Amino acid sequence: WYLLFTFLTLSFFTFYGCMIVSLCAIPELALLFLATSYGLWFVFAGFFISEPLMPRWWFWLHWLDPLSYALYGLIGSQLSNVYDDFVTLPDGTMQTVSAYVESSMSLEYSFIGSAAGILAGFIIGFWLIYLFATIRLNFNKR
Repeated sequence: WYLLFTFLTLSFFTFYGCMIVSLCAIPELALLFLATSYGLWFVFAGFFISEPLMPRWWFWLHWLDPLSYALYGLIGSQLSNVYDDFVTLPDGTMQTVSAYVESSMSLEYSFIGSAAGILAGFIIGFWLIYLFATIRLNFNKR
C-alpha cells in the first residue's frame, strides 16, 4: 500500500500543478493559486490538527482535501495494522499502535482501499480538467 500511496500522492501534486498552470493566463497567477491551495491543503489534511480534534465546521474541508486521503493511506498503511508494539500514553496507560492510531487520528485499516480509489478519482479529475484546458483555452494575444 505504501508504494501505491506514494505514487498517487506524487501524481496528484503533479496533475494539480499541470491543471492550475493550464487554467491560468500568466505563471505568476498560477503560482499564487498553487501556494494558496497547498497551504490550505496542509492545514485541513489532518496532519497538524488531527481529525478528532478538528472543529466541526472544518470537517467538510477535511474530506474535500485530497492530501487528507494521501496522509490517510500513507500513515494508515504503515501503522494501522501494528498489533505487537505498544505506545505509552501521557497518563501512563499502554495501547497498541493500531488502537492509538484509531483513537487519536481516526484511521481505520479497512478504509485504505477506499482512500486509494478516492485519490485516484482526484487524479483523474485533475487530469481531465488539464486536458480540457490545454485543448480549449488559448491565452495568446495578437
